Amino acid sequence: MAHISTLSLQDRSRLVKQLNKLRPINTGSYDYNLAERIGNFVGVSGSMHLARGLSNLESQIPLKKPEQIDPNASIDIDKARNRFLADRHRIIQSVHDSFADTQADEQLRVPSAATGVRTETLLTFAPYQRFYSAHQLNMAVAVDETSDLLRRSMAAISDKLFRLAELDRLLQESLEAQTRKQYKVSIKVLERYFKSALAKSKEPTDANWIHPFLNIMREMLLAELDTRLQPTIGLLEALNEYPK
Repeated sequence: MAHISTLSLQDRSRLVKQLNKLRPINTGSYDYNLAERIGNFVGVSGSMHLARGLSNLESQIPLKKPEQIDPNASIDIDKARNRFLADRHRIIQSVHDSFADTQADEQLRVPSAATGVRTETLLTFAPYQRFYSAHQLNMAVAVDETSDLLRRSMAAISDKLFRLAELDRLLQESLEAQTRKQYKVSIKVLERYFKSALAKSKEPTDANWIHPFLNIMREMLLAELDTRLQPTIGLLEALNEYPK
């Protein structure tokens, strides 16, 4: 079976690179170093939750009885893998559709006169912030559902994979609050870029000046999706290493 890594991200630091690219005009090191801040700061409540969970993992041996392990679980693995690939493709397509005015969901369509946004409102960042936040929520929900399905599939195979799935769940829950804060950095960066581009434009009512901003916003969304999917890709790689 091919490694899922052959289907995964070509550049796992894509979001950080996008933020770094905008750093000179947008933000300082504290704001833009997203990956480092997520990795180094779980928070007090998250640490306590993780510690309790790890204690439970160590004390409950075995966590699963042999009869609870499904010998036909490989079917669920294929289902989870296909679900991951389908969800990733669907979200990527949803982002591209948003900027091509072919997005069916009104909230996920890029703000424009065609979507009923007034010209004067398009000269403010507010509609773009709502648009970006809607995509962030859409991605978060889809990734959570995919990860949950994968963890349940792993739990049906063996005690070791069940423990790995539980550890992943604990880490995600412990990091949730801080991760949510860190993804707001993207919006801060985009807002500063928007205001800078608007200030430099000789003709603010001419829509041409905003095209580079929209391109950057699309790349930021796709890069953020890559980052959100990294833990799920790690679980899939663990499954690929598990002997059949």
